[in-house]
This record gives sequence, C-alpha cells and structure tokens, in this order.
Amino acid sequence: MLEDQVAYLLQRYLGNYVRGLNKEALKISVWRGDVELTNMQLKPEALNALKLPVKVKAGFLGSVKLKVPWSRLGQDPVLVSLDRIFLLAEPATQVEGCTEDAVQEARKSRIREMEMKLLESGQLLTTEMNKSWLGSLINTIIGNLKLSISNIHIRYEDLESNPGHPFAAGVTLERLSAVTVDDNGNETFNKSWLGSLINTIIGNLKLSISNIHIRYEDLESNPGHPFAAGVTLERLSAVTVDDNGNETFVTGSALEHIQKSVELEQLAAYLDSDICPWHINKPWEDLQHLEWDQIFKFGTKDGKPADSLVEKHCYILQPVTGNAKYLKQRPYESASIGQPLQKAAVNLDDVTLCLSKDGYRDLLKLADNFAAFNQRLKYAHYRPLVSVKDDPRSWWKYAYKAVSDQIKKARRIAWWKMNSIVEDASNGQAASVSKPPLLDFF
Repeated sequence: MLEDQVAYLLQRYLGNYVRGLNKEALKISVWRGDVELTNMQLKPEALNALKLPVKVKAGFLGSVKLKVPWSRLGQDPVLVSLDRIFLLAEPATQVEGCTEDAVQEARKSRIREMEMKLLESGQLLTTEMNKSWLGSLINTIIGNLKLSISNIHIRYEDLESNPGHPFAAGVTLERLSAVTVDDNGNETFNKSWLGSLINTIIGNLKLSISNIHIRYEDLESNPGHPFAAGVTLERLSAVTVDDNGNETFVTGSALEHIQKSVELEQLAAYLDSDICPWHINKPWEDLQHLEWDQIFKFGTKDGKPADSLVEKHCYILQPVTGNAKYLKQRPYESASIGQPLQKAAVNLDDVTLCLSKDGYRDLLKLADNFAAFNQRLKYAHYRPLVSVKDDPRSWWKYAYKAVSDQIKKARRIAWWKMNSIVEDASNGQAASVSKPPLLDFF
C-alpha cells in the first residue's frame, strides 16, 4: 500500500536526523492521513552529509506536518509543512591519536556497518514497498509487452502409424507481432496507474517551510575572536498555479504543462565577529519549545534565553523577499514556438550583499582551520596520545613520519610524471614539467 511507502520513507529519512521517532505511531498517523511530528531534538550527526568538520551542538525541529488525502488521492494536493527548524553547530576538528591497527579496525568496522545497513535497508525496502508497486509494475510490463515471432517451422514425421506410408505434418510461420496501440493505430506506451498517480502527487505537491534559523559558532578558528555565521528564513512556499496565477490542481495530460509559484520571505545570511557565544545553564535537551523560539530569535543572556535582541546581526545578505515562477511546457509546444522546454523567472525586492573586514578575516581563519583538520586527519594513526610537553620525542617522530609520507607521495608523483614525459617525447609530443606539490604535514 502507498501508506506503507510513506511511513517507510519518513522513518528512513527523518530517523537519520531526529531522535525518538516512534515507527509504529508514525505508521498509524500515516494511515489516518495526517502526520504531525512536534518538538523533536536533532541528532549530533545530522550534519554528517555535509562532509565538513562540524557537529550539531543543539537542534530542534518544531513541527513536521504531512497531510495525505487518501480518499481523494490524485484529486486533492498533498501538503508538506516544516516549521521552526533551529540548529546550532560548532567545529568538530579535534583529531584524537590512535594506533594504525585501531584505524584499520575502525575502517573495517565502518565497512561492515555500512554493508549491514545496505542489506537491512534493501530487505526493508523490498518488504515494505513491493506490495504496492510490484503488481502495478507487472501490469505495466504485460500491458506494454512488445512481441515478435518469426521464421517458425515445426514438423512431425511418422514412420510407424501407417507402415509403408510414412507421412509428415508441420506448421510454418513467417512472422507474428503484437504491440500496444492508441485509438489511431499508432504504437504507444501505457503508463501504470501508480506511475500516473505519483506524477499527479508530485506535480501538485504543496510545500511550506517557515521559521528556519541555522547558526554556526566557532571559538577555535580565530582564537580570541569568536564568530558566528547563520542563515535565517521566515517562510518559503510553493504551489501549483494556472495561467492567471491562481492555485489549481492538474491531472492527466495537463501535467505536461505545469506552472509553479514560489514565495520567499525574509531570507538572510549573517556573519557576526567577536561574539559572546550562546550559553544556557541547563542541558539544551531540557529546553521547552518556547525557550527554543526565544533563544533563536533573541539569543542568550546570563545563561538564560534573552527577552530582547542582545546583539544585532552583521548581515552578509540583508533579509530579502521575492517570488519565482516556474513553467514546464509540452514538448511539442516548445518545439513549435522555438521556446525552451522549461523556464523560470525570479523576482527579488532588494538584494544587498556586504562583507566586513572582520568577517573576511574570520572566513580566512575558518578555511585555514578546515584545511588543517583535513591534513591532521590523514596522519591521525601517527598522532601521539600524549601532549607535546609530556613526550616531545614522540611528537618529533610524528612529524618525521608525516613528512616521510609526503615525500614518498611526491616521489611517486614525480616518477609518474617522468614516465609520462618520456612517453610523450617518444611519441614526438612536447613535454611539460610542473612543480611537485608543497609538503605540508600539519
């Protein structure tokens, strides 16, 4: 059933980002048609997909609403609404020393874990989804089967039924073909009911995202000058509209000519230098939902949510409001009038970009910190488990091994380039030599 698919997908994707998602309760709410998940905490690994050395210090998802009109599916739009996504991130650039065996074991463990997850997800996907789409898929295949049989000759010879008078019987066929055609006798392809339904749902999806604040605080990239960067959004909505700009619902062939209207309110990005980091006197997990609203609107003061704005933001992108129109035309219409198949127009009221001197400094320090982290990560298995003061000798060994590794890599690159130059010279091509990469070991 489609309900099983929706429940599975919500559990599969939301479960990677939020804590305490109840699978059974989620499935029941999906069957009822209205899914509303409120006041959920984000997991520390919610930002892992960015592949950056950052982690979630605190995160809150106020509301996720999904309204699926099962009784009128394909006639009324599916509504998706996200409200109050608050996320506070911080650097995760500390590299702990460990032995090479431990690193190899961690890698093997990670590979095994990924293999198990893939196997489990594959089994779950098969179990949860094949009930609904397999039958539709089979019907689509059978309904559009294209058959061709040619040059057939089946012969039967009999020497014993009538002794002295042997005989033969046979069937021949030069060609037999079967295809699916439309009312005019032209070959066509009939889409499945499920595929058509999914296209209708996606084409009429009604989306609303509001009250977003994502903030990154960094106390280590530029010591003595902590800074914060963030993105805020008041509202983003998208609906299907007609030629007059009015909200509508399209089905069937009308899906080939579809228009979307997007409304944007108060999108902004800021970079605040020399800040006072947000701090509260209790665990972030113990905050009430109103306190989350207060903190991400005004900040903190004396370890508590502030009642008014503590510090004004230094905006890189001033709050901007606007709208966008998207148009997808029918292929034959686009070809006949010489227009693109898809068009989009964006209108913004006012766009102001500004970067302060201190903000530029902080960005450079942040880039340096991330680059240093990536470099340290390469040699984590050499890194000592003690401080420099306690055992300087082991740190000198660490530096020596790191430099040796880089020299070996540089030699391999130089040898490969030399072989390439010799090969080019033997083929009569001009040879070029570039400098080897700089050695950096921290």
